[in-house]
Amino acid sequence: MDIDTAFGLVAVERRRAADMFEGLSERQLASPSLCSAWSAREVAGHLAMPFLVPLPKALVGMALNRGDFDRYSAKASREIGSRPVPYLVQTLRDNAESRWTPPGKGAIAPLTDLCVHVRDVARHSA
Repeated sequence: MDIDTAFGLVAVERRRAADMFEGLSERQLASPSLCSAWSAREVAGHLAMPFLVPLPKALVGMALNRGDFDRYSAKASREIGSRPVPYLVQTLRDNAESRWTPPGKGAIAPLTDLCVHVRDVARHSA
């Protein structure tokens, strides 16, 4: 898959995520995801995290968590997920076309993350 196609799919999935989170009830947002550390609301925080946490802050957060990105991400996603859902939804929409990737990763990384998490929340929120 070429990079333009991959990022086109990323944009589709970010918009799909925004639409899904916008339509969830408070009960559905509180439901657990397959990622044991997060509720559906916190998954929204995780997906919005790259656009709300500057890289220097993320690096400090990782350092405070002994270099463990997963541990830092779990904490940051819970904090970000506590923000109003309309704010998280708008963040995803505003950044749908972003070509952000995790450091050292390509377009498949955010595409995979979006596909897995959107389907996880959709499955548990039905």
